[in-house]
Amino acid sequence: MEPCRLCRANAELRESHIVPAFVYRWQKDTSSTGYLRVGQRINVRAQDGLKCRFLCDACEGRLSAWETTFARDFFLPFHEQAQTTFEYGEWMAKFCVSVSWRALSYMQQHCEHAKFDRSFAPDAAEALSVWADFLLGKRPDIGRFEQHLLPFGAISDADGNLPANMQRYLVRAVEIDRLCNNQSAVTFAKLGHVILVGFVREPEAPLWKGTKVDIDKGTIAPQRLEVPHWLLKYLAGRANRLAQLESGLSLRQREAIGRTQRLNAQRVAESETLQARLEDKRLRRGRSKTDVGDD
Repeated sequence: MEPCRLCRANAELRESHIVPAFVYRWQKDTSSTGYLRVGQRINVRAQDGLKCRFLCDACEGRLSAWETTFARDFFLPFHEQAQTTFEYGEWMAKFCVSVSWRALSYMQQHCEHAKFDRSFAPDAAEALSVWADFLLGKRPDIGRFEQHLLPFGAISDADGNLPANMQRYLVRAVEIDRLCNNQSAVTFAKLGHVILVGFVREPEAPLWKGTKVDIDKGTIAPQRLEVPHWLLKYLAGRANRLAQLESGLSLRQREAIGRTQRLNAQRVAESETLQARLEDKRLRRGRSKTDVGDD
């Protein structure tokens, strides 16, 4: 019996996903091998993502309902059916807040970040409290702790400054983080083609255009999105980190990946992993999409 991280009631806690389970299922189903590889444990195949004893049954069910709606009405149509315009209700804000709250709550306890903890501790504590009250129905809004959603597709063109694997990072990576500079602090959740950002302290909120999630209802549609330059630099840095981690794959694991792919060439050909690699190759060569199939 431990306090639930959300409602604080003493209960037998569930093994809860910090990033919703449907994201990992999608990531495996659309990969070339059907396996995951997680962070520093790059040489160990994984079947699931980050879980820990976190929520009671009631709170797990509460968050699960919003996850189901988000996956059915936005995530899967956007990822698998190329749908680009969506009408959403209050479930969108509930889901986004639930991810930002889980990411911040988990990382405050398990991941040391001296600058964030020292400079933004009061803001983080207030954000966690406001988000929890919103999820529990104790308040109707989230105040200054806004939620922002960035959807990604194929990069149409790019200059030579992008990492060689930028497209694959933007559409394939799944991770959480806390970001901060001298004045801004946010939570970051990368869910395949979607990035969720939760404001902890953001004095430059007007720089975010076309990304804010409305509390009651709203529309997601193709439009010009604008975000601070530091976020774009961060994304490029994460793509470089992914490349660095993958360079640590052992010869044994590289051979295992090759065997798995040879046994199911059809899966490889239809995988998002291959498509993202081809898109990265196209960007590097500065060629049009129609030329990719000639390689």
